[in-house]
Amino acid sequence: MVSSRDFSVQVLSDASVLTQYDDPEPDHELGSHEHSKYIEAVTESTFRLKVILHPTFNIHLLKHDDVVRTCFYFDDDNLGWCLDFERSYIDRCRASGQPAYREITQIHMKDLNTGKWLKGDLSFGALLTSKWHTGLEDTETHPDSVSEESNDKQIKPEDIKGLGSIRITIQRINRQATGRYQESRDGHQNRCEELPEKALKGKAVSNIVKYIMARLA
Repeated sequence: MVSSRDFSVQVLSDASVLTQYDDPEPDHELGSHEHSKYIEAVTESTFRLKVILHPTFNIHLLKHDDVVRTCFYFDDDNLGWCLDFERSYIDRCRASGQPAYREITQIHMKDLNTGKWLKGDLSFGALLTSKWHTGLEDTETHPDSVSEESNDKQIKPEDIKGLGSIRITIQRINRQATGRYQESRDGHQNRCEELPEKALKGKAVSNIVKYIMARLA
């Protein structure tokens, strides 16, 4: 698991904590407060994420109503899901000798077709590869006749930059105003589920995060 002296992050699937390995080729140079690991995912299996704050995590500057906010971003999506550790909750956990933790087991998302909010699980979906980009439906050209050169122009580097990644941020938040923090779910980027194999440029990615939206929230 991603771990430091102050916190731990676990990925759990089928009631087991998945083993995390050192990333030999991180996508960018890591800062002093960044950690990068990789896991072996089983396609179509569901998973959940757990963040644990150790007693050494510094909360001395947080007031009673302040929080430690942890946010989860999947496949480098531009919006994430956030969970808060209230200062009062952390204090209660420490007083009882228990670790303070938060889990994301399901997500809520608005169905743009029906306007209803759905609740569903997270799973490791398969990333499909092909000889052409699936965004060619609006052309009359048969896919088999499309050259690889024209296919590559359909894919931008930013489209695949974070594929197969789970990014988690942990921040101390000083609340300046009352009110419940809530983030819109209407702004998520179009998800890339299939792309030319050549576009991966040798990157070992076979899974993306898939949302299984099956129940009314």
